[in-house]
Amino acid sequence: MLQKRLLSKLDEGYLQEKLLFLLQDRLELTTVFFPYIKKLKIKQTYSLAGTSVSHFEDPQKRIEIGKRLYSILFLKKTVKQSSLEFAVNTPHTGSRSDYWPDSYSSSPTDGKRIFSPLLKSVWKNVPHTFFSEDWINERTLRDLDILKAISIPKHFDVTLQAKVLVKFSAKLKNLSTRTRLPV
Repeated sequence: MLQKRLLSKLDEGYLQEKLLFLLQDRLELTTVFFPYIKKLKIKQTYSLAGTSVSHFEDPQKRIEIGKRLYSILFLKKTVKQSSLEFAVNTPHTGSRSDYWPDSYSSSPTDGKRIFSPLLKSVWKNVPHTFFSEDWINERTLRDLDILKAISIPKHFDVTLQAKVLVKFSAKLKNLSTRTRLPV
């Protein structure tokens, strides 16, 4: 579905979008993650389990990313349980403040934390047309047996990587607010 509806459009003359997509993709600036709790503490701070995404235009790479995400979410019991709990108990706004309220704020006037807006405030609601065709209809459920052979990756926690980016973003924010030139 991704190939037909999105990625094929990159070959239809969307040069600027393709260049931006490839730059973001090759620098691995996209990470798919699941908020989870490593250990139960008095104050529950979410860690992030997931993986970076690169070479997304290649269907085989997308399958590998999907398998890796599947193994992280469904085969790692602590991730599965606390991610489900997070999803059920947290109203999803699209803001990073949903899982890291100490570092992010959905309010643009909060000067202490990094601004992470609500999804509905930055993107219009766009109606989509979905077709009834789906990849699962082309295969039997036996083809999904490959998921039984997947092992849990040794490195799946991306919390440290995300925290480094948060600190870097905060420093950039502080630097930009201190060095603003008068208009």
